[in-house]
Parts: sequence; C-alpha cells; structure tokens
Amino acid sequence: LEEWYQGADVPSTAQLNSQMYPLLIDSNLGVRRQFSIYDIAGEMFDGITADSEVEQHQFTYCDGLLLLLDPFSSGLLRKNRLSTGENMSDFSDMPIEDVVNNFINYLVRIGRAKVNVRCQIPTSVIIAKADVREIKREIGPAKIYASMKKDPELYPTYEAARDDLCKQFLINNGLSSAVDNLETQFANLHYFPVSAIGHSPDGTAYEPWGVSDPVDWILPLADKKLADIINPPVIENK
Repeated sequence: LEEWYQGADVPSTAQLNSQMYPLLIDSNLGVRRQFSIYDIAGEMFDGITADSEVEQHQFTYCDGLLLLLDPFSSGLLRKNRLSTGENMSDFSDMPIEDVVNNFINYLVRIGRAKVNVRCQIPTSVIIAKADVREIKREIGPAKIYASMKKDPELYPTYEAARDDLCKQFLINNGLSSAVDNLETQFANLHYFPVSAIGHSPDGTAYEPWGVSDPVDWILPLADKKLADIINPPVIENK
C-alpha cells in the first residue's frame, strides 16, 4: 500500500481469477487474529465461470462482502466518455447490472442467499474512482457534508447522506436495476465513495480518501475487540 501511495502502478484484479490474501495481526494488547481477503474479478460472475472457478467454502465463513463498482464500466458515464472518443480499453466492459445480478444468483445457487429472503451478510457497495471530477462533485465528502447542512432532517448523519447520494448517483447514471437488486437482496448494506489509491495522472504521490471506510464499517460487526484496537473508540469528556 505504501508503494502504491507513492506512485507505483496499482495492478488490476486479473480476469477469471480468485486471489486470496491471508493477513495476520498480532497485537501487543493480547489480540491475535488471522483472516483472509478474497479478491474475485467481477468478470468471473458471468453466469458460468464462478461456479467452477470460485471456491465456494470461502463464502461459508464470510463475515462481509466488498462489492466494488466501476462507474465507467457501464451506464451514462461510460457512454459519455465513449461519445468523446476516449479510449476505454482499460475499463471493464461487463455491465454493472450483470455483475450484481449474476453475483446474487451465484450466492443463491451455493446456498448463501435465498430467493425472496434478504441476505444478512454485511455488504459494502464501493463506488470506485470517486476522485474523478464528475463523480466527486456528486458523492464526494464535500457534497455529502453540504447535503447534511442543507437538509439535517433528511440527513441526520453522514452515513444517511452518503448512502442516499450514492444510490441516487447510480440511479441517475442508468444503474437503477443494480440498485434495486442490491436493496432487495441484502438486508445490511451501505454505500461508499472511494478514491483511487495509486497516483496522480502525472505519476506523483497521491493521498487517497475513503479507502478504509468500507472495511471499517464491517470489522466491528465481525470482531469488535479487534476493531477497537485498530480504531480506538472516541471517549467523550463529560
């Protein structure tokens, strides 16, 4: 991560690949944990590949899902970029709606979700590349705080404003079916705008934002003791 922040190229998830990253945490406060993060390319959920290539047991012990959506892979943002002649070869061309729908169907087939019953696995829906200007002005931190200030009754918390603005962003960009499927299937989900974690276009170091938020929300639900060590709770003075 430190190398990526300083300008190293960030590799994309390989298509048709499921990569496991084991992490070991040994705290001097007496907490020792080992957990794994599985990085699965969205292209694997094409209705066929995942059934034979993704290890199903990893979902048996799953404490949370991180569903990353590239807003330039489908919808109006992609169409607008293509209309200007921009080269989109570095972006996935598999529609977000298909990835979401096929992923849900996959969870149903392996028994981790049921038809007409909302899945209880905590799910972070991540909107990537949120530092791009046309995305940041719609769902960036400044926009979220401004919406809270403008309508505190509608948005009493940062999370409420963030979730609603992110959903509206996806809907306004032609991805309403993806939002509907997510809201229908998952009982416990939140939306997170996340910047790139690599570097600026000129190769200089870049300070990312929002990168840890999706995990910071899931971690206390799975292991509060560990979460409190990583992010100590704020104690208010009375």
